[in-house]
Order: sequence, then structure tokens, then C-alpha cells
Amino acid sequence: MKTVWILCISLLAAACSKEPGAEQPSSAIPPAAPAPANPGEKPAPAPPGNRVVHSSPYSAVRVNESPAQPGAPAQLPVRIIPAAGYKMNADYPLRLEVAGHDAVNFANLKLTASDIRDKSAAEWEIPITYTPKTPGEHKTRAKLKYSVCNPESCIPETAEFDVILAAR
Repeated sequence: MKTVWILCISLLAAACSKEPGAEQPSSAIPPAAPAPANPGEKPAPAPPGNRVVHSSPYSAVRVNESPAQPGAPAQLPVRIIPAAGYKMNADYPLRLEVAGHDAVNFANLKLTASDIRDKSAAEWEIPITYTPKTPGEHKTRAKLKYSVCNPESCIPETAEFDVILAAR
């Protein structure tokens, strides 16, 4: 019993004699898959008129739902924002499909990577061009497929969301 107490006191004294900040070897088991860069980091706050319609540890999607004039062409920007440590995957077949609406004419219901405003930008923006026929809020659905990459892997993402096309 005396040997156990001596051993315990010796271990306690050794642990207390370490300098603060001294590195200790870690016995933690590493994660099975690499965690995304800054998974808890939130995208920057949206400017007025913008709405986050999809958010994941890898990216966010925002739409700018500004009112349009009935009978006048307008654009609804859909912006893809990669999380810190990720970038857009230019090799992935990006696709944005918009459901039609009786009160709105769309220039194109199916958009692809060729419709992106600036592929060299860190954030990609795809404009949905439409013309509202009548005043009011016209709600429709959209589905966006894209991919973001970090140095280790690429993540395909799918965002399905409502779009409100207001005309005043």
C-alpha cells in the first residue's frame, strides 16, 4: 500500500512540475474523415434584400429577391458562396432549374455553368432572367446542383429552395 501512495505522489508531482503551455502528446483517435475547413464558420451576413436559401458546412446559396416592375425584364441573382478553405468546382456540371409560373415569363428555365457571370470569381452568381406579367408575389421552386472543393476532396451539393418574384 505504501508503494501505491509513493507512486501516486510521484505522478502528481511530475504532472504539477510541467511548465504551462508545454505540449503534451495526444492520445486522441484522429477523425475517420477530414473535417471541412472551419465547419462552424458562418457565411458573412447577407446584405439587405438577400436571403440564404441553402447552407452547409461547405457552402451557402443566397438569392436577392428585389421587386421588379410588371412587364419589365428583371434578374434574380443566385449566388453560391464556398466556405473558407473551399472553392467552386469548374469541372462539375452545374445546373439550375426553375419551375415555371403562370404570372411570370422566364428567359430560360434551365441554366448551366455557361450562364455564370464570372467563373474566375471566388463566389459564383447565376442570374435568373424573368418578366413578371402582373403585380404581386409569385412563388416558384428552384433546384441548384454544384460542387465545391478543398485540396483533399470535392463535395457535390444540391439546394432546393423557394424563389419569390415580387412585382410592384
